[in-house]
Parts: sequence; structure tokens; C-alpha cells
Amino acid sequence: MAHQTHQRLVGIALLFLFFAAISFASPAANAGTDQTTTVGQNISANGASSTCSGCSITSYNWNFGDNGTASGVSATHSYSSAGSYSVTLTIVANNSEISSDTFTATVQSGDATPPAITHTNITDWTQNTVLSVSATITDNVGVSSATLYYKNSTDGATFSSTSMSSNGNTYSGTIPSSATNGTNISYYISASDGSSNSISYPAGGSSSPLVANLLETDIVAPITTFVSVAGDSSSPYWVTSGASNNAQVLAVGESGMLCRMGPSNTNYSGMTVGYVDCTISGTSANCTDSIVDGNYTRYVACKDSSGNEQTNASTLTVSFGVDSTAPVSLSSITATELSGRVRMRWTPSTDNTSGVSVHKIYRSASCASNYSSIASVGSAVSEYNDTTGASGIDYCYRIYAQDAAGTLASTSPTTAAITFGAPRITALSMSLSSGTLTLSTTTSENATCRYSASNAGFSSMSSEFTTGQNTTAHSVGVSGTSGSIIYYASCADTLGNAMSTANSTNYMFASASTTTGSTGNTGAGGNVAQGQPAPSDSETQTEPAQPAQPAEPNAPAPRETQASIIAPTAVSEGETVTITLVDAVGAPISGANVIVTGPAGNKLEYITDSNGQFRFTALSEGTYSYAVEGVQLTSSAQTSATKSQAATPSVVEQASAPEGAATEGAPSAGWGALFLVGAGLLVVAVLGGAAYLLLSKKGRRSSS
Repeated sequence: MAHQTHQRLVGIALLFLFFAAISFASPAANAGTDQTTTVGQNISANGASSTCSGCSITSYNWNFGDNGTASGVSATHSYSSAGSYSVTLTIVANNSEISSDTFTATVQSGDATPPAITHTNITDWTQNTVLSVSATITDNVGVSSATLYYKNSTDGATFSSTSMSSNGNTYSGTIPSSATNGTNISYYISASDGSSNSISYPAGGSSSPLVANLLETDIVAPITTFVSVAGDSSSPYWVTSGASNNAQVLAVGESGMLCRMGPSNTNYSGMTVGYVDCTISGTSANCTDSIVDGNYTRYVACKDSSGNEQTNASTLTVSFGVDSTAPVSLSSITATELSGRVRMRWTPSTDNTSGVSVHKIYRSASCASNYSSIASVGSAVSEYNDTTGASGIDYCYRIYAQDAAGTLASTSPTTAAITFGAPRITALSMSLSSGTLTLSTTTSENATCRYSASNAGFSSMSSEFTTGQNTTAHSVGVSGTSGSIIYYASCADTLGNAMSTANSTNYMFASASTTTGSTGNTGAGGNVAQGQPAPSDSETQTEPAQPAQPAEPNAPAPRETQASIIAPTAVSEGETVTITLVDAVGAPISGANVIVTGPAGNKLEYITDSNGQFRFTALSEGTYSYAVEGVQLTSSAQTSATKSQAATPSVVEQASAPEGAATEGAPSAGWGALFLVGAGLLVVAVLGGAAYLLLSKKGRRSSS
């Protein structure tokens, strides 16, 4: 029994040791130290220093922080852009334990070239005077900073510093007079670019600076540095203010100096011909001369207050040009619409001095004053294609030449208006003349136009205008004799650019002298709505007017209490006219009883149809007035009939027959016919070839 207990204890101990070994077995990743590289250059990652106590590593995985990954103990990787990236190594042990470690990869820009410094060493200077130090500093990317370091013979190892200011590639700094009180002055220049590349001049920097002797007596000629010509500090230098104004050369040197500018490279005293004296202000020299257009080289020579003069080796040499005249304006510009573009052509401009550098193209969508620049092309270019216009818009163009001095030509010819893409309908109307209804349209450019009674695109319209094709004015005779007529028109230019949306117009055959609450134009004169959008299929169109029907005994009385009569103010004797009754908002009133009183006081009664209309013929000369039973008219419409050329045999009013009424087989003169119609009696008498209607119905009696 004791032996069995001992065996159990040994087994438990071994099991405990096994699990302890497993629990204490863990990996430890080691990604390495931080690294610095440049864009496009590889970093080398190595995880060989990773460990796994009581276990073994089964995998190494790298994440380089820019979505780049790799596997294996070691790996290389390059970056496409500068920045700081976290590189992570993740290892996995055979017991599935995981460990990670990270280092930082600093990636600099691909610029590894430091700035370049050019400087003329200063070997002697005067004690207790400001020492000006200048240098030319350039860099392939750009100089970010330049610093002047200095110390005098009494300062020991400590250098003072001052930032150098820039004017183009020229950098200047000053050593104060308080630092030039010893026997010599040590100095050097340092510059850096945006990629943290730096350089010193001399190369040793503080360990081997330049040394200038400081003398008790001034024996050093002033050192001058160029600033600008007439404000232009970038080569080539151009004066553009005009020959009557001054060309100003600016330079800096030392206080108390005197300077001259002339055409010969000599010292200050040697400038005796063609020179000008410069104006001195502090350490600046302003050398002003009036020079006509042309190219020049001028020399600036100075001397200091101690009489030290610059030699021809140390004078300031300035080459510049004067171009105060704008380039010659273009003589003509042509614009032609081609497929998807407008092509402009011209003869290149010329310039008297600096030469044309570019032609600038301007465009206006209204051909007015709002021209804006859309492109610039070279001095020898004579053609440009504009592809940025909007379809259906008229454009005009101007082209200005600019010379190398930056002066833009003051004027430019303007191209004729040209429509980009599809043409535009500028006018659309219908008119009635001698019984013929004509549809007319005007386009913004030569075009072919089609029309349809339904809203459709150009390609779906089969009917073309009969006159004016491939021009700007188009017309065609269309059908329509009554009611409201609507037509749609769409056009395509000679290149096949078709309008995407049709234009519409309508014609109302109903005659009217007044309109109440109407939103359209109506009348016998054929007023039209031009250029209105085509109505959709869901919009209701006015039905053609129908002839008035005889009043029924039970015709409904109108519910409106106010209405307006739309009638012509003047007609010819014997003319049949259409009368319309509308309510206060312009809607037609049907089933209303309208009483027309003739010149002799006789009355005729009519019932309005579904369009609120009826027709009657004014057979006698005089004034006709209107009344509506149960309705208050807001305007007292009257119609005046004048004498017709053809004699009318009777003054009895005639009610107009409905459209389409049969006329064949009418009785000849001297015959009469008697008909019984419903509850009324209709008597037709044919006298002398003219028919007259006497209507007598129950509750509707005509009086004469």
C-alpha cells in the first residue's frame, strides 16, 4: 500500500514538472535597432537575435508599416515616400506562443545632394567697422537656411552666428563692428536644404574657418553685391516700365561709399564717359539711367570713405534688357468648329526686343467683356484646339502675345461667335397668313431642322423644314385650322451635332379681345409662346374648339357667379366669330345660356360647348352685346360689325351651323322646308339664295 502511494506521488510530481516546463516555455522577438534610410533604398531587417526558452521558433513575419510584409528570419524592404515607419517582427513558437518586437525606420527624401556655396574670401578688413559677407548658395531642391558664424581673436573657441538673408541665390550676412575690434576675425558659412543635407564653407567649418586681418587703417575697397534691376531679381533681367522711365540697378556695399554706373569696366575714377552717379542710402546704391529699348551691360564701381576704389576685377557687372513695347497684336484669328472641338488659327506675333515667349488664349461664353484665359501656347505655335466648351453655347476667342519681358499685347482681334457642339434655337414661332399656318425658327449657326407634332429627338423626327436648310433661318407650312396647335422643332449642325432637347411653340386659333386668368397667348393674330419647354405626355393640351350645339331643355345652369366673355371687338359684316366664356380663373364654362343682342335689339340664345364656346354670324352692321343667364360678367364685351363689300340681303341674325353640317341637297331659291325638331319648330326659308334661321323653343323665344 505504501509502495502504491509512493508511485502515485512520483507520477504527480512528473506531471507537475511537465506542465511547468510547458508554461514557462515562451518566445522573445528581437527586431533589431532603429534604422535610417532614403526613399528607394533598402533597409535590412534581421530577427536572428530572437529567442525561445524551452521552445523553438517556427515562423518569422515582418510588417514594414506601409502595407509591405515579408517572412523569414531576415528581409529587406524599400519605401516610396519619406516618413517614419514602425517595423514589427512577430514570431510564433512550436507551442503556439507569439511574441512581437518593433523598431523605427526613418525614411528621408531621395535628395542626398547638399547645397553648393561660392564665396570670395575676405582677407583684410578695417577694425571697428561692419563686415558684410555674401555668398552664392544653390541647391538642386532648394536652400532652407544659411548661417554665418564668426568670432574675433579675443573670443576663444566660441563662435557667434547670424542668419543670412537671400535675394535670389545671393545670401548676405553682417558681422557687427563690435566683433571687429581685435587683430583678426574668423568666419565660416553653413547651409542646409529641405532634406537635411548640410554643407560648410570652408569644408572644415569651425575647425578651419576663414581668417580676415583687421587693420587699424581702412585700406580695403568696398565689396558690393547685386540686388535687382528695376525690381527684377531673377535672370534674365528686364526693364519694362518704358524708355521715358528710369532703369534702376540696386546694389549693397558699405556705408559712406560712392558709386558710379557706366558702360566701361573701370574703377570709380576712370568712369568719365557715359556714366551716372548712384544715390547712396546707408549701404545701398541706387544707380538710375534712362535707356531706350535694347540689351545692355553696365558696370557699377564704388569707393569707400577712405578712398579705396574697386578695381575692374571687383566691380559689379550687370547685364539686362529694356523692353517697354508690347508684342505686335495679331492681325486676325479664325475659328472653325470641328468634331468635338473648335480650332483656332493665327499668324504668330513678333516683338521688337525680347521676343514673344507665349500666346495666351482667352474665351468668352457671351462674346462680351468677360474673357478668361483658357490656355497658353509657345511663341511659334499658330493653332489651338478648344475641347472644353459646352454644347449649344456661342463662344468668341481672343489671343494675346506676351514677350519674354512679361509684357502682354494690349489688344487682340475677336473671332466671330461660333456655336460649340449642337446648334441653339434662338427663335421659334407660328404665324397665320392668308389661311396658311407657317412654323418658323432661327438657329445660332447653319443647321438642318426638323419638326413634329409630338415631343421627340432630332433623329426621331422625319419631317424637315422646307426652306432654309443649312442656313440659320428655317420655315415650313404646317397643318392646323382650329383650337390650340403645338409643334416641336430640333436641329443639327453641318457636323451632325444634334440638339438633345426639342423646343416647342403653339398657336391658338380662337379670337379674343380680353383674357381673364389666362397663362397662354391666344388670338386671331397668332400670338406664340417662343422657346418654351415641350410639355410632358402627362400635361393636358387644349382641345380644338367645337361648334355650338342647340340648347337642350334641361341644360345645366352654370355654378359660377362671375365670368368673362372673350370676343373680338371688331368684325366684318357677314363674318362668323367664335365666342368663349371663362370663369374668374380662366377656365371655360360649359352649358351656359348666352344671349346675343343684335343692332336692331333682336336676341339670339346659345349654349356653350365643353370648351365654353359657341359661334354666330354677324349678318348686319352695328354693335352686338352679350349677356349670360344667372352669371355676372366682369367685363362688358361688345363686337362692332362694319359694312361688308358683299351685300347682305337681310338684317335677320343667323345662328351658325355646326361644323360639318350637311349642305348638299339644300332647297333652291323660292322653296322652303318645314321641320319639326323635338319640342321646337325649325323653319328654314331660302330666299334669293340666302338661308336664315328662326329658332323658337320652349322657354327660348327670339324677338325681332
